[in-house]
Amino acid sequence: MSSIARIVRDNSMSILFGLLFVAALAGQAVTGYHEANQQLAARGRAAMSVGSWLTSGGFVNAMAVNWQAAILQLATLVLAGAVLYQRGASHSRDPDKEKHEDAEDRQREADEERRFTWVRRHSLSLALFAFFLLAFTAHLFVGAAAYNEQRSLAGQGPLTPTAYAASAQFWFENFQTWEAEFAVILVFVVLTIFLREERSAESKPLGASEATTGETND
Repeated sequence: MSSIARIVRDNSMSILFGLLFVAALAGQAVTGYHEANQQLAARGRAAMSVGSWLTSGGFVNAMAVNWQAAILQLATLVLAGAVLYQRGASHSRDPDKEKHEDAEDRQREADEERRFTWVRRHSLSLALFAFFLLAFTAHLFVGAAAYNEQRSLAGQGPLTPTAYAASAQFWFENFQTWEAEFAVILVFVVLTIFLREERSAESKPLGASEATTGETND
């Protein structure tokens, strides 16, 4: 196997999702551009350029809203998997396992805790929540710009980011994406109790019973 083929094989998952991201972003840019100009035309305004659209509050805010919701989904799933249980789910620790751990297992865990710093032990959830805060902050500021663009078309005055943060519009945009992300987590966790996907790391073995809990977080 050539070195390039090996690199593609070893990183095929990240390559796939990277390509899907680029394709979806391009689709969002193109369709959003036409939709924005249709709205401008309906109000008798001149069409905006592609560059103006890509730097507009409407386009950037749409990305920020979705990104912060998706990152929140991952962050809460990772953190919940560290402290909570769901019997039978693939993405959960076994609730009975810790009750039966012997002294050697507990000593090994204690040694691991001393070996790594608190930040290292929780680096994944910390990184995800840091990304969430960045996306949330971006949504606040570019969302205010996007909202003011809409207010301008309606002949209304602009809002400050602080006023926008206290508005129903800001929290409506947040809650409508958050509820979808949390619902997807719930559906995923429950479905993995009963359903299987052969060879997937997110699924229990095909022959595992519904009561068998996965070990993906251990």
